[in-house]
Amino acid sequence: MGGARGSAVQKSAEKRSRSWQHLPAAGIRNLRVKLIALAMAFFLWFYVVTESTYQYELEIPIRVTNLAPDRMMLDELPPRALVRVEGSGKALIGLMVGRDVWLAADLSGVTRGKTWRPKVADVALGRWAGQIRVVEVVSPETLRVELDLVAEDRLPVKGQVEIRPAPGYTLLAGVETRPESVLVRGPRSVVRRMGGVSTVRRTYQDVRKDVLVDVPLDPPARVSVVPSRVRVIARVDKLMERTLVQLPVTVENVPPGTRGVAMPPEVSVTVRGAMSRVVELNPGAVRPFVDYSSPVPGSMSEYVVRVSAPPGIQVEKVEPTEIRVLLERLRR
Repeated sequence: MGGARGSAVQKSAEKRSRSWQHLPAAGIRNLRVKLIALAMAFFLWFYVVTESTYQYELEIPIRVTNLAPDRMMLDELPPRALVRVEGSGKALIGLMVGRDVWLAADLSGVTRGKTWRPKVADVALGRWAGQIRVVEVVSPETLRVELDLVAEDRLPVKGQVEIRPAPGYTLLAGVETRPESVLVRGPRSVVRRMGGVSTVRRTYQDVRKDVLVDVPLDPPARVSVVPSRVRVIARVDKLMERTLVQLPVTVENVPPGTRGVAMPPEVSVTVRGAMSRVVELNPGAVRPFVDYSSPVPGSMSEYVVRVSAPPGIQVEKVEPTEIRVLLERLRR
């Protein structure tokens, strides 16, 4: 009895399995029929829609045409115009894909300036625009262009690069640019007002070694420069102090027929500067002196020691800072 029950269960399972095997094939056939019908309906709808006529507002670029080679615009025109066009759905789709249409700003014969109202005739349709008709130029309502003669000149470069050395370091000299001048081309009225071409602003902090960078130039609008970038050079060196001893003191502005004698005749001077300059510094290039016509206030015989030093050399200390001066009459 148990065997008969098991056989019945097995037959029932096989029957269900056979029914499930037949369902997918039937479902797929029905799905194919539905997809084909849907595709046919879509293409029929698409044909009807694209063959109908529509109006559409489209943004198109504004292009300058027939500008004389010796003239330049002082200002930019608006980049785009808004136009209303008409055509079949198919043609409009092709137009939007190809973008084969623009507003021509014709500057034939214009030497100084022109104001005009864009017309339908100013809209240029390329060969891929299809059966499109321009209905209206919606905007801009008017266009204005100012022209000037083209001018070229070679102008100096104005560096706007700041170098800030780290503590204990210094610049050997000013910041250099190479080349020192560039070729400038632009509207004559603009070029004439330019005293030079500035670099973009850059700041380098905590610098401990030489700076060698390419920096772009920043000319006014409508002006081009060649080259467009310059090399900025700054030499950075460690700071160093050095004490020079037994430097003779000269006395200046003494009365005629006399000679000033410094007491003491020699001083020591401590200088500070870039290591490469301080090491190679000739002591004779550092000159202590006093001005006999400017004694220390309240004194008739004591004078402050001043020091003349080469560029880039800073005087840190003088010992002694004040000395006496004796006058000797010169023998005739």
